[in-house]
Amino acid sequence: MDYHQNARLTIHSRELLARRVVDHGLTLKLAAASFNVSPKTAAKWVSRFREAGAAGLGDRSSRPHRSPRTTSSPLIEKVLALRRLRYNGRRIAHALGLSRATVSRILRRAGMNRLRSLDPPPPVVRYDGNASRGRAGNCGVSFGRRRYRKEAGGPSVGTFQGRTRPSRDRSVMRAPLEPD
Repeated sequence: MDYHQNARLTIHSRELLARRVVDHGLTLKLAAASFNVSPKTAAKWVSRFREAGAAGLGDRSSRPHRSPRTTSSPLIEKVLALRRLRYNGRRIAHALGLSRATVSRILRRAGMNRLRSLDPPPPVVRYDGNASRGRAGNCGVSFGRRRYRKEAGGPSVGTFQGRTRPSRDRSVMRAPLEPD
């Protein structure tokens, strides 16, 4: 049971109200006043209790039992056929004489409300290492390797492929240009 926070009666108090009226002979007006509900509500719970007992006092669905003005199946098929031709909702509504909201509801229910849902998903591109270089795990992308070695007998300044790295000392700057 889904009771909202301001519900006047739970299933137990509905049953208590109905039992006071049915078993103890309390009037509807008096029972309704003692439970702080209208006499009409009290009458509703008492009649449900007389029909189905305590099981009939639960909340019921508010969905209608039938909808006589539903959109016909051939019309729904026409809407979907026009959508497959990549018509937008406004154009479909104009062509078939329907409301834009009706067309939107039909398309959403069929999962065709977005244009991307009409196209098949793109294939997944995976790299095959064996096909690109003949070795497993190689994707055809090469990374250059830098070799650093320690200078023998000197400070730990590395060389990069045989050349010394530039100095990071800020005191060694270019000399300012002299005026001519």
